[in-house]
Amino acid sequence: MPSLNNYGKIDAAAMVIYIPIFAVSLVLVFRYGFKRDAGWIFLSIFSLIRIVGGALMVAAELVQPVNTTLYTIAFVLEAAGLSPLLLATLGFLRTIGQNSTGNRAQSALVFRLLTLIGIAGLALSIYGGSNAASTDPDKQKNSNTYRHIGSILYAVLYVLLALLHVGYWFHFRSLMKNRRTLLTAISCALPFLGIRTIYSVLSSFSGSLLATTSSEPNTNSLAKFNMASGDWRIYLVMDIIMECIVTVIYTIAGAKIPLQQDYHMNATGNPDEEHHLYGGQTGYLPPTEQSYYPQNAYAPASAPYAPQTAYDPESSAPYHKEERIAYAPPPVQAYSK
Repeated sequence: MPSLNNYGKIDAAAMVIYIPIFAVSLVLVFRYGFKRDAGWIFLSIFSLIRIVGGALMVAAELVQPVNTTLYTIAFVLEAAGLSPLLLATLGFLRTIGQNSTGNRAQSALVFRLLTLIGIAGLALSIYGGSNAASTDPDKQKNSNTYRHIGSILYAVLYVLLALLHVGYWFHFRSLMKNRRTLLTAISCALPFLGIRTIYSVLSSFSGSLLATTSSEPNTNSLAKFNMASGDWRIYLVMDIIMECIVTVIYTIAGAKIPLQQDYHMNATGNPDEEHHLYGGQTGYLPPTEQSYYPQNAYAPASAPYAPQTAYDPESSAPYHKEERIAYAPPPVQAYSK
C-alpha cells in the first residue's frame, strides 16, 4: 500500500492547521466586509488554497498508478499561494492608510499598481507550473522561464510592501489608533514573509518541478530548494512554517484589534457623521467643529439673535444676565407725541 513521504506528511499536517485558520478568516471577512482592499478576503483565499493543495498532495502520493495531474495541480497551488498572502498584506496596509494619507487619488493608484504586480506574478506562476509535467523540452524551458518571472514579481512586490510599511512608520502619528497596532502586527510578520518570498525565488530557479522521461537529472546548484525533489527540511522551515507564522499573526491581529473603534458616531447618532480617533483620543471632534463652541457643555442658540427672556424696557438689568444667553436687541417701541 502506498505511503506518504516527508513532503506528503508535511502537507497533510499543514492542511489540518489551516482548517481552523480558514474558519477564523471567514469570520473576519464577515466582520470587516468582502472588499478586496481590506485584506481579509485574501487571507481566506490563501487558507483555502493551502487546504486544497495539501489534500491534492496527499491524494497524489496515495493514488496508484501515479497521477501526474494531481502533482501538477498541487505544485501550482503551492507556488501560487504566495500571491494571496502578499495581497493580504497589501490590503492591510491600505486599511492602515485609510483617512491618513494626503492624496487619496495618488494612493489609490499606487495600491492598484501593486495589486497588478501580485496578480501578474500569480498568473505567470500558474501558467509556468501547469506545463511542468510536459514531455516537450521547449515547454519545460518556457515553464521554468515563466516561473522565474513570476517569483521575481513576488520579490519586487514584497520589497515595495516593505518600503510602504516603513513609510507608514514615518507617519505614525497621523494613523488612527487601532491601525497603529495593525501596523505593528505587519512589522512582526514581514521578516517571515520575506523568508518565504526568498524561498519562492530560489525554488523557481532550482530546476523543473516534475521529472519526466525526457528530463535530465536535476544537477542545479539550487536543487535542494526545489519544492518537489529538494531537501524537505528546507521546505518545512522556509515555506510551511514561515507561512503559518504570518497567517497566525494576521489572524490574531484581526480577531483582537477593534478596527471599527477607530470611528465613532457623533452626538446625534448619525453614522454618516463619523469622526476619526487619532492617538487614543476618545471624544475627538474635528477642529472645524471644536472652534465654534467652548469646551463646557451648553446648547447654542437655535437661531441667531433669538431672544431668551422677555424684554422689560423699564428694567435696569442688562440684556445679558448670563454669558451663554444669545444677544437679543430690544424691540422697537412706538412713542406718542
